[in-house]
Amino acid sequence: MESIQRHINLRLGLALLLVYVLFGLAASYSFRLLTEHYIGTRLEHDAQGLLVALGSPVDDQALRLRPARVSPIYDRTFSGHYFQIESGGQVLRSRSLWDQALSLPALEAGQAVLLRQRGPGNQLLLVRVRHYIKEERDLLLAVAEDLTPIHDNVRRLQLIYALLGLAVLVGLLAYQRRALRLGFAPVSRTCRELEQLQQGELARLDEGVPHELSPLVQQINRLLEVLQGRLTRSRNALGNLAHALKTPLARLQQELDHLPAGEDPQLRERLQQQLDQIRALMERELRRARLAGRSASAARLALRPVFDGLIGVVRQVYADKGLRIECEVADSLTLQADAQDLMELFGNLLDNACKWARGRVRVRAARQEGRLRVRIEDDGPGVDAGLRANLSERGVRADEQGVAGHGLGLAIAADVVELYGGRMAFGQSAELGGFSVEVEFPQA
Repeated sequence: MESIQRHINLRLGLALLLVYVLFGLAASYSFRLLTEHYIGTRLEHDAQGLLVALGSPVDDQALRLRPARVSPIYDRTFSGHYFQIESGGQVLRSRSLWDQALSLPALEAGQAVLLRQRGPGNQLLLVRVRHYIKEERDLLLAVAEDLTPIHDNVRRLQLIYALLGLAVLVGLLAYQRRALRLGFAPVSRTCRELEQLQQGELARLDEGVPHELSPLVQQINRLLEVLQGRLTRSRNALGNLAHALKTPLARLQQELDHLPAGEDPQLRERLQQQLDQIRALMERELRRARLAGRSASAARLALRPVFDGLIGVVRQVYADKGLRIECEVADSLTLQADAQDLMELFGNLLDNACKWARGRVRVRAARQEGRLRVRIEDDGPGVDAGLRANLSERGVRADEQGVAGHGLGLAIAADVVELYGGRMAFGQSAELGGFSVEVEFPQA
C-alpha cells in the first residue's frame, strides 16, 4: 500500500514545482512586457524629437532633418537604433539602416502601432510607427530599437531566477519533508509500539498521541482488553465446569466401586471405561482451554529458565530412574508465547520422554533462518515408523492412535504447536536411539 507521507510529499512537491514554473513564466512575461513598454515610450520620445528635427518644406518639397537635432546613434551603422520617414513617395532613412529599409504598414492619420520585425543583421526590432500630419504634409514616421540586448538581459535574469528558484524549491521540499516527518512522528512511534506489542514487549499502546490518532489507539487498547478478558473468562468457566463435574464423577465412581461382587463384570468394565473416558476428555479439554496462543500481549520469554524449571520437576517425579537429563539451550533464545502454553507443551514432551527413557534424555534448541527449533529425545524403546507417520499426520490426534504412553501428552503438545502456527515432527533419535520430537516455531 502506498505510503501516506510519500503521497503527500509527491503531491506537495508537484504543486510547489507547478507554482514555481508558473511564477517564473509570469515573472518573465511581466518583465518582458514592462521593458518593451518602457522601450515603446522611449521610441515615442525619439519620434517626437525627429518630428521637431524635420525642417519646414521648401520649393522642392524634399524631406530634410536638421543634423544638430538628430542623435549621433542614428549615424552609426547597425547601431540598433533606426528611423524611417515616408511622405508622398519620399523615404528618409537613418544611416544606421545602411542599405536596408523597414517594412511599414499603411496607417490612417493619428494612428500608431507597435510591432516587431527583423532588421539589419537579423536583429529583432521593436518598431513604433505613427501617421503624423505636419504643416499639411502626411508623414509616416517609424522609430525602431534592437531588442536583442533586452532579451539577453531577460534570459540572464531567467537563469538567475531559475538557479535561485531551484535552490528555494529544494529548500522548501526539504522543509516540507522534515515537517511531514515531524508531523508523522507520532504515527511512526505508534507503529513501533505495535511491533513491540506484537513481540510481547508491551501490554498496551501509549494513548498520549495526537487527536487524530487517539480514537484508533484507544480502540486497539480496548480490543486487547476484551480479548484478554475473554481468555480469562473462558479459562475460569472451563475450570469451574471441570471442578463442578469432579463431584458427580467421584460419586459415580463410588457407586461403581460399591456394586455387589456378583453383578455382571462386563457391565462394570463398560461403566468403568466410560468414566475413564469422561475423565480423560475433561482433562484434555481443560488443558486445551488453558492455552492462550500467540497474541500481541504475550511476552517474549527466555527458554532456558522454562526448561530449567521443568527439568527440576521431572527429576523429582522420576527420581527413582536416576535419569541423566541434558539441556543444550542457550540463555539468549527467546520466544514470544504465553508462559503457561510453554509449560504445557514442553512439560508434556519432557514427561513423555522421561517416562519411556532408560537413563538419558536430551533437550536441544537453536534458531535457524529465523525459526526456532526445539528437539527432545530419549534413549527409550521409541515408536515404530508406521505409527510415527500417523502421529505426524495433520488433523490426527496422538491419543487416538493407540500408542501406549504417547496419548494425551502429545495431543496437548500438538494443540499448542498448532495454536502457534508451528510444526511438530516425530522420529527416532540417531544418537540416543529412542523417540524424538522436534518442534519448530515460525519467525521466532
